[in-house]
Amino acid sequence: MNATDLHTHILQRYQNLLHERLVSRRASEDYLYWVRRFLNERHTPDAMPDTGEVARFLRTLKTDRLSSSAERRAEVALELLQVELMDPSEVA
Repeated sequence: MNATDLHTHILQRYQNLLHERLVSRRASEDYLYWVRRFLNERHTPDAMPDTGEVARFLRTLKTDRLSSSAERRAEVALELLQVELMDPSEVA
């Protein structure tokens, strides 16, 4: 599976998950933004993400001088990605 197909697959599954959980439209847009940004900034875009990549991405956000609410949204969005869509054996 190439990077574009993998990203599309992950984003579709993530969007379905948000819909199933009845997450508000605005929160869904924010969460999808952070997941898209994470996927686009990965060094190995054609492989399924792992927890190490998520942790590195969240550390780089600390240097971006985000508001605390934006940083928290990113954390929640990626935590949901990890817990629900990534390999369960990878999640600590």
